[in-house]
Amino acid sequence: MAVAEPTQHSFDDLAFWRTSLPNVQHAILPPSSDRPNPRLADGMLFVSVFAPGCVYALDVATGEICWSRELSYLGGSSVELAGDLLLAKTAQTLYALNPASGTTRWEFCPRGAEGESLYSEPALDGGRLFIGDRRGWLYCLDVETGQTIWKRETSDACNRDVNATGIVIAGLVITATNAGFAMAYSVEDGRPVWRCKLDGPCTNHLFMAANQVVAAAESLHFLAPTTGELQEHVRWPGLAVAFAAGTPSQVALFRRPSWDEWEKNEADQRHPAAETMFLFEGSRLIREIPCSGYASAVRFSPATGLLYASGLKGLDILNPATGEWLHTLRPTERTSGYGLPDVAKDRIYAIDGNGVVCATQHPAVNG
Repeated sequence: MAVAEPTQHSFDDLAFWRTSLPNVQHAILPPSSDRPNPRLADGMLFVSVFAPGCVYALDVATGEICWSRELSYLGGSSVELAGDLLLAKTAQTLYALNPASGTTRWEFCPRGAEGESLYSEPALDGGRLFIGDRRGWLYCLDVETGQTIWKRETSDACNRDVNATGIVIAGLVITATNAGFAMAYSVEDGRPVWRCKLDGPCTNHLFMAANQVVAAAESLHFLAPTTGELQEHVRWPGLAVAFAAGTPSQVALFRRPSWDEWEKNEADQRHPAAETMFLFEGSRLIREIPCSGYASAVRFSPATGLLYASGLKGLDILNPATGEWLHTLRPTERTSGYGLPDVAKDRIYAIDGNGVVCATQHPAVNG
């Protein structure tokens, strides 16, 4: 049976408003998690801009800029809400800001302003947050004050960077390292609970899918949250995980050549005309969904039950239940791609590489 073609749309044709952020050189950092940029909360849109580093708050109804907060270095790929705080970061510093004004409540800068030390994003658990650094340390901070509650060195390996964004479940904070390990610590005191070997560096986020922790290294690892037992494993000859994210029961991912294959064939690497997204239930492949060429990241929206893939050509809207590529949204002007969007009811909120933030009508989804 022939696959139905997606409906093509223009961002401009669907836009309720468009706001060009001032003085942007390059707006978006490729995401290492499925957190959206911009982030919708309490009638505001919060946007992290990569270069020059800045955080903006926009009125969600009009797109008017309410405030901006310059950062001391290049901005991160997203922001996060933590109670009455807005968490933003650079590769050097984690900032806790007042969402109403952008003023600083506290800063956490574990290695100073020389070099880059923070690639992971904060994981939250009530009044605590957890973040790793590139020297192999995992920190537990008090959300309200930014003070360190505990810290643990994950290993003494030479490549022990904690670049992965962790997850908190069942009283454990679970993270992973470039040294190829996933590990769990007690949220209360940082006591080590378990460790599991992976088949390569894990630099993105860990997430839950169908009661398993998913860690993406060269391949997919499905772990028991409380013990770290490897329950399932998915690998492909010559291929590796490029980006993975979860729905409540599935894993959606893009693949790339493995590092060995890339090095052997670097001169012959070509980007395909179209990408394929793979959907798994555990280790079982259930769907292959075509996407736009250069699609590179994806997130699931509980508001719609749909997947949103971003990349250089725009945004794709996919139905994980049916495997349909429903819609594609394209820019009318040249841009260097899109961040992962936030979605609410009949609105999509997105930012492109030029720093244009837009609120668009969500295309109709039948059935």
